[in-house]
Amino acid sequence: MQVHGATLTPADVVVVDGVAATSVARTVLDLARTVPFEQAVAAGDRALASGLDRLALDGCLDRMIGWPGSRQAQRVADFLDPLSESAGESVSRVRCWEEGLPAPQLQYVIRDAHGRQVARCDVA
Repeated sequence: MQVHGATLTPADVVVVDGVAATSVARTVLDLARTVPFEQAVAAGDRALASGLDRLALDGCLDRMIGWPGSRQAQRVADFLDPLSESAGESVSRVRCWEEGLPAPQLQYVIRDAHGRQVARCDVA
């Protein structure tokens, strides 16, 4: 077991079903500080797609300046994209970046000659 202690502010704590927990923003950034980049990106992408407010994420990140792993958390936050609809898409984006490939277009819509949508690809 590993423990990563850090200060909690009132903004970092929410109550869920009567139980105190860290906010989604704080949880995403704590993961970003402590787990491999691809795992943190997958968690962060999902959180943004599920409604995490980017301003809440940025505010939480500002409170972490100088903490262990805060630079990694900033890298993760900068990389996040709410259009990634699965962990596989998130990890694929990381792999493309690691290999120096162009960033994929997410949720790419294919249209016919009349402009009607005929398909949508996860990545293009």
